[in-house]
Amino acid sequence: MPVQFLVTKTYEVVTPESAEDGEASDRGESDEWAGTAREVVEEIRRGWYVYPSLWPVAAAHMTGHEWLSSEPAIEDYSTNETWTYHLHIRAENGSPLKPARLLRLWRAAGIGRKL
Repeated sequence: MPVQFLVTKTYEVVTPESAEDGEASDRGESDEWAGTAREVVEEIRRGWYVYPSLWPVAAAHMTGHEWLSSEPAIEDYSTNETWTYHLHIRAENGSPLKPARLLRLWRAAGIGRKL
């Protein structure tokens, strides 16, 4: 049976008004699912999750609680709300992944590759 991961997709909405205060106007969880390593890597690529929550990306600096963020995108031009999505990957039982394992998933998707 393939190794399963628990993936949570969260979001953050920033309006011009909330940006003035340095805050998001809304945050929440939009989806949670279990998947194989291949499915997780495909989701990272498909969702344009290109920004890791730490830089440089190295297992020595990771705790297993890191996440990936998407490119911010304006979803509603009438309000200028900017939505950003975040992908949190954990072990199937909900515990944090070991940093080396999380890093392998990220690198398989092209995140934090050594140049």
